[in-house]
Amino acid sequence: MGELDGKVALITGGAHGFGRALALCLAGAGADIVVVDTGRSRAADKLAVAPNQEQLDRMVQEIQAVGRRAIGVQTDVRRSEECQRMAAAARASRATDSFATTALPRPAM
Repeated sequence: MGELDGKVALITGGAHGFGRALALCLAGAGADIVVVDTGRSRAADKLAVAPNQEQLDRMVQEIQAVGRRAIGVQTDVRRSEECQRMAAAARASRATDSFATTALPRPAM
């Protein structure tokens, strides 16, 4: 049994970079994960948001492969209405025990 069995973590920026590493680490410790990300395309400019559902789906599959439950919620954290939809999706899946934000809103250019 993992140290975080029965817990749910919501991680913004969870489909790539540090957020991805954190999601996999917490899943390995037993947590179920709500992966929140735009699923930014690797082809996108560093400051661009180019939604990529496939990247988000692959992350959910990686977490499920280690035996944990996961959902992916495509969200641009710069948009209030999308954050509200994200929160509703997280509540519908289960109570969330922890929250980590690794997604940083990028300034408008």
